[in-house]
Amino acid sequence: MRLGRLNAVSCDVLVIGGGGAGLRAAIAAREAGADVLVVSKARAGYANNTMISKATFAVPSGWADPRDNPEAFLKDVVNGGRFMNDQHLVAAVAGQAGAQVGFLEKCGVQF
Repeated sequence: MRLGRLNAVSCDVLVIGGGGAGLRAAIAAREAGADVLVVSKARAGYANNTMISKATFAVPSGWADPRDNPEAFLKDVVNGGRFMNDQHLVAAVAGQAGAQVGFLEKCGVQF
């Protein structure tokens, strides 16, 4: 079996996975000045959990529901994770989630 010629590709940051998290990581790396390459088994934005979520997510900032807040989000996630998740990490995510809505709108996402 002949494999043919292999081509070398170089980059500063290699992102493996073209789902929402991978694309967000690639954008952040590019904004920081890195030369980025994204490799995905599926079409970008249509891989794994991004497609499964159908663009539905919780924003603990009161954006959609004034009862939503980082504390309520933290409690829901910790309870859902049966207290096995890292509460400091969940709190950090909860505190930044609202800002990501603005970022997504800047990228053209319509809610």
